[in-house]
Amino acid sequence: MCSFYLHIQTVENYTSVHFAQILTYLKLGNYPLGLLINYNSKILKNNIKRFINTTSDS
Repeated sequence: MCSFYLHIQTVENYTSVHFAQILTYLKLGNYPLGLLINYNSKILKNNIKRFINTTSDS
């Protein structure tokens, strides 16, 4: 079974708080992969960030 965490938001720019938040969710939920998507963009693919949980047991 493959599971991942998806975080969707609309902000002007990513900050270190956004990155810390998704990393915390990955660790607490034991998700191996997370996607941070910002819809405040003309080109969506430019605002998709991928995160890997290196502490995951799965």
